[in-house]
Amino acid sequence: MPGRARLIGLMTLGPKKSEEAYTPTDLRTLQSVAAQTGLTLEVAELVRTLADESAQRERMNREVEIAREVQQRLFPQSIPEIKGVSLAGGCRPASEVGGDYYDFIALDRASDGTAQASSRLGIAIGDVSGKGISAALLMASLRASLRGQTLTGFDLAHLVRNVNLLLYDSSDSNRYATFFFAHYDPATRQLTYVNAGHNAPVILRATTPAAAQGASADLVGQPSRRREVEGPAPSDVSVISVVQTAPNQVSANRACEILRLEEGGPVVGLLAEASYQQCVLTMEPGDVLIGYTDGISEAMNSEDEEWGEDRMIAKAASCVHLSAQQIVDCLLDAADRFASGAPQHDDMTLVLMKIGNS
Repeated sequence: MPGRARLIGLMTLGPKKSEEAYTPTDLRTLQSVAAQTGLTLEVAELVRTLADESAQRERMNREVEIAREVQQRLFPQSIPEIKGVSLAGGCRPASEVGGDYYDFIALDRASDGTAQASSRLGIAIGDVSGKGISAALLMASLRASLRGQTLTGFDLAHLVRNVNLLLYDSSDSNRYATFFFAHYDPATRQLTYVNAGHNAPVILRATTPAAAQGASADLVGQPSRRREVEGPAPSDVSVISVVQTAPNQVSANRACEILRLEEGGPVVGLLAEASYQQCVLTMEPGDVLIGYTDGISEAMNSEDEEWGEDRMIAKAASCVHLSAQQIVDCLLDAADRFASGAPQHDDMTLVLMKIGNS
């Protein structure tokens, strides 16, 4: 019984009841029956295989859906209400699950676990290398490591150093994450941060007409501004706090000064021993802090043209008068309009903090 590409089986016959020999007509009939039977058996086998594959795909799809639901629970389910600031964030995975991470962590809590209005705030954003389930698992490890370390009371440089070691021990040698973490103290408006190889977040600060005078239509470099030191440097030189300078720019519409938060160290999870530096600056009323992953700035249209960081910052500068959530929505909408429906291959994530004017 032949199939399309292989022998399905054998048909064995005994003597005819008449004890006569099989005629050529009998043999042709038997060959036809054998061929039809072979094809029928092959089709039945194919149907059974397709059913098994369909069931397996259904199980995999369900597992991916569960992974997506679990990952969504790892993002902030509610935003802490911190005195004097408004917060917003969002992550749009390119597929069912992704490797981007963002978080808002109230560092001071009441006895019932609720965030105090005067609490210090932790702001995190990260981008794990790779795609899919493996990236999502490393993202979950990064979140767990960070949240555990925020309970220790270490300064940020030590904290990120410990996160790096934990991630290094729990991941393959070629896996890593870019990562930015900051503490904001509403009592002093001081922002302390470490940038571990992540796209430099920006602070948009309203300029006076004099400050913007002479700016060109592009982003224009301004003299560097000295940032503040956070106390004496510890004895461990790998995690010292240092004085850094921040190159300032003026946005294209001359409305905002731009500060880039670049200081810190290498990506986390790649090197067992890595040095990190923390930096401190004082936020001013009206300041807008924007953290993002490269899925936003590198959004592509159908002609493989990137939206770009300059377009993103210019768009943000044009809507700093809006609320934090409205600015996030504005940036995502602008990226979508630039892409014009072209498929995106990287997750889009934003975190935003706006300092109140009072």
